[in-house]
Amino acid sequence: MVALTDSTSLRVEGGKLSFRGSTWSPLGPGLYQQNGGTQRLALVTGGSGVAYVATDGPAYQRVPWWDTPPVNVVIVLLFAVTALTAVLGLPVAAVVRRVKKRPVPRVWRAGRVLTGLAAAVGLVFVVLFTLVLTGDTSILYGVPTNVQVLLVLPLLVLALTVAAIAATVRAWRRAGVLARGHQVVVLAGLLALLWFCRHWNLLGWHL
Repeated sequence: MVALTDSTSLRVEGGKLSFRGSTWSPLGPGLYQQNGGTQRLALVTGGSGVAYVATDGPAYQRVPWWDTPPVNVVIVLLFAVTALTAVLGLPVAAVVRRVKKRPVPRVWRAGRVLTGLAAAVGLVFVVLFTLVLTGDTSILYGVPTNVQVLLVLPLLVLALTVAAIAATVRAWRRAGVLARGHQVVVLAGLLALLWFCRHWNLLGWHL
């Protein structure tokens, strides 16, 4: 996650490179000089085909598109939007059903409740983890206790999501079309969050 939040983009503009807040002019094939500075930059391809940017200081590895900040921000935002529709919409739908006295199968109701709980826990995790990333928490000398406690939430989301999927499958034919569509959308958002957590080593304690 530190690598994700510390990544930067490299752009080509009129034959020059824009990287790390500086403009670099070409000196030769794959070699650039920092404008107004003394550093040089070289584009290097490793033995495994991985692209690198080597400077007089650190070297940077090119990451695949699914590891870039914009893609991951979109994934988290999509989860947040779908989760909010569950957290805010499911209680309203329950009240409407009660007023209109529409019967709902018990298993389907359980699946919807589990989905709403998973969405709520996921939202809490995203908010708290964002505060950790934007705060002054340091992992230089080990993972703080508050971060270790925070990693309980993705496991809880996983357990609730698995239970919600099981209940949804069991009662699928007993629900209406709109309810089923919304359930699929929210579950897809939860799976996206779980992929994010698994991909960035946040699902469990791998410290």
